[in-house]
Amino acid sequence: MSTPAAAPAPAPVAPLAAADTADAPIRLSGVRVAFGDRVVLDHLDLVVPRGKNVVIMGLSGTGKSVTLKAVAGLQKVNAGEIVVAGVHVENARRAALTSVRSKLGFLFQSGALIRWMTALENVALPLVENGVPRAEADARARKRLDEVGLGDSANKRPDEMSGGMAKRVGFCRATIANPAILLYDEPTTGLDPITKRTIDDLIVHGRDKFGATGVIVSHDLRGAMRTGDLIALLYEGRIAVVLPPREFIKCDHPIVREFVRDDGGAAGGK
Repeated sequence: MSTPAAAPAPAPVAPLAAADTADAPIRLSGVRVAFGDRVVLDHLDLVVPRGKNVVIMGLSGTGKSVTLKAVAGLQKVNAGEIVVAGVHVENARRAALTSVRSKLGFLFQSGALIRWMTALENVALPLVENGVPRAEADARARKRLDEVGLGDSANKRPDEMSGGMAKRVGFCRATIANPAILLYDEPTTGLDPITKRTIDDLIVHGRDKFGATGVIVSHDLRGAMRTGDLIALLYEGRIAVVLPPREFIKCDHPIVREFVRDDGGAAGGK
């Protein structure tokens, strides 16, 4: 993707209705993250409404994954507030962070499966760690694998899985405890179109079946159109645009136009 020659002025962030933000489980306000002299996030503001999927898009290296990790309390911030499930994670003590993370499911870009564990053991792990008896945990994990078409692969280890299989196992692990919040870091990167669509369907399933609030980091405009209730553009360290998908692809922000041109306009039909 080429970057526009002239740096565009950020478009205004679309205001969300008060009803959408009153009980939002995720709020970022004035968040700043810098690595030495390099400022990645610069007074970033974002509200994620309850039960909605918000897709964060932007050019490579703009801080999308940093934002996601900050929400999970995995990235320290230099300034600002991040409130997740009522807890200020930017300065929370370990016990409070543990409580917040018990409400989160995180699908890492790589899948992050434990290589010496089978698919079943990976999926059951969050339950076992929270005191669920092993037999019950395994039964629930097997059922979740069945739901994504991997019941016959329960005994495979990560090095025996394709990329798509590993992503589906990662999804099962992220959702096995029915978390209130799901975080997805580039969930379809490196996958073929059919597997991408399968993962997108699982993300929508996570919202619709469990009522989960989701934050999805992605470069894939078509996937964002399928999975997002709102799409947010991260540009120059801030959220420049937040719009419903159909409005987002019509937005005149130059970076949005780049995404739409690279997609060939196909995202309009999802």
